[in-house]
Amino acid sequence: RCAGEIMDLQDVVPLCHTSQTIRAATPHEISIADIIIIAAGKRQEPGQSRTELVAANKIMISALFQSIINCYVSGEARKSHFLLGS
Repeated sequence: RCAGEIMDLQDVVPLCHTSQTIRAATPHEISIADIIIIAAGKRQEPGQSRTELVAANKIMISALFQSIINCYVSGEARKSHFLLGS
């Protein structure tokens, strides 16, 4: 899924007149990014309620953000802008 999101975003880079790169990164690597886009979320399983799906996604996103926060607490990160989508 990440690869597809990256390809979609790379399509518009030439329109932005920038030489910036769009790629997947580890929590440590994103600590130096200017903009961070997180497109994450599990698919809804058959019979799973929306409330159950949100709870499952909350666990996943919380763990991801904890990894990112650890980079900021250690002073390794610079100020970034976050965009979160699912």
